[in-house]
Amino acid sequence: MEKPMNDAGAAVGADGAAGAYFRAKLRFEIDVMDVADAAPGSFVLVDTRRQSSWDHGHIPGAMHLPTAEIPARAAALIPPGPQ
Repeated sequence: MEKPMNDAGAAVGADGAAGAYFRAKLRFEIDVMDVADAAPGSFVLVDTRRQSSWDHGHIPGAMHLPTAEIPARAAALIPPGPQ
């Protein structure tokens, strides 16, 4: 059976380039429904929006770390995860 291809000629599907991309992406990102179902304390929610957006409203318990400040501040603010 022939695998479907995208416009760029790459295989489409779970074993193609797109599947690999999203599997890797989901190692570091979480879906909003997973957040709602997660056990308290099982993750750190980092809000990377600018200060004015944070001031307008944010999720209780979230950590504010604007994108521009991540390289300088992340190690001091985000606790290390399980090794």
